Amino acid sequence: MAPRQSYQDRAKRIADFYLRVDKDREKVLLHFEDEGVPARTIHRIIRLYEKRGDVAFKKIPGRGKKISPEEAHEKIAAMYKENPKLPSGEAARALGVSRSTFLRMLADMRAQNKETFRAPAESATCPTCRQKCDPEVLESFKANYYLKKKVKPRNSNSNSDSS
Repeated sequence: MAPRQSYQDRAKRIADFYLRVDKDREKVLLHFEDEGVPARTIHRIIRLYEKRGDVAFKKIPGRGKKISPEEAHEKIAAMYKENPKLPSGEAARALGVSRSTFLRMLADMRAQNKETFRAPAESATCPTCRQKCDPEVLESFKANYYLKKKVKPRNSNSNSDSS
């Protein structure tokens, strides 16, 4: 359970107990101090309940997520299982996110060793020497190299062999 949710559940328990003991602050204080809840927290929750009649937390401000990571991972895996050669732009549109967000989600899935069902590229290019190599070897190299160095990989599509 997320900490925010457990704090909110605790606040609801305190408010419920406060009502059950006929709004006796001392009984509430003694009961919840045994559980390790600070007295200041108990008083704040009771004061909040008396003021608003509710102890629900305020909504966290900011932009919400269009899709949860778990839901996105399931949908991405299903899309690539159905069509392994699906372009990332089309997959991103199907999820309702930008292409960069989609690629970040895909990278997260790979980092967590989740199945993506993505078809391997026919010809992979090594980012250091720019030679063609086996896609599986390249993926293991990239995973080890970039994780150890904590460096973002260069765009492997740019063949900038200037002579």
